[in-house]
Amino acid sequence: MPKISVIIPIYKSEKFLRKCVDSVLSQTFKDIEILLIDDGSPDLSGEICDQYASKYSRVKAFHIPNSGVSAARNFGISKSSGEYLCFIDSDDYIAHNMYESLYNLMKKNNCDLAICGRTRVIGNQVLKYSHTGTLIFNHGQIDIGLLSCQFDLNICTNKLYCYKFWEKLRFPEHMTFAEDLFIVPDILSLSEKTVYTSEGLYYYLERNDSASYTLNEKKAINDIQAKKKLYSF
Repeated sequence: MPKISVIIPIYKSEKFLRKCVDSVLSQTFKDIEILLIDDGSPDLSGEICDQYASKYSRVKAFHIPNSGVSAARNFGISKSSGEYLCFIDSDDYIAHNMYESLYNLMKKNNCDLAICGRTRVIGNQVLKYSHTGTLIFNHGQIDIGLLSCQFDLNICTNKLYCYKFWEKLRFPEHMTFAEDLFIVPDILSLSEKTVYTSEGLYYYLERNDSASYTLNEKKAINDIQAKKKLYSF
């Protein structure tokens, strides 16, 4: 049983996928499995997944009909075997020590959830947020005003979770936008102790043609639903 299962949902990511997967393979924390979930991608992403799976024993490739990022993540959860779980978007990448840092913080502080800061990548620009150090929050009571950036809370990909969170919890497959923000209150409700580091270990690629930047009415409604749920929490 690997310590950490890394789930990567993939759709039309052939330009970015290798950099993403390579950043996981080069982690200083080696006890991991990598689950590549090809969500019916029409480009060469599926072939790239198979190439990695044939070359590396800790990489597994799965191909499913196109059903959206939530369904792909949920499928990955069902196939994972790690004691801890994490997610990466296939056009992003991570610092070489991200999982070792988060794992050590969890163990040192006896936490069940670890969150790191993000580094934004916009074209050739790399934008870092200010350091606010390491913070501990109990029973999901996170003060977002103390975070380096409030969006560090909103996304699912800059976190390391104990598997207990996913024994019953799943991403909402009816949502096409803000699906990770939607489950943040559920995660926080389950967390007994959370550790946060502002170090920007997750590299978040911002591009105009990504799902986050191509909005429509349904996505706007999903975003409102997610924010209302978080506000109520």
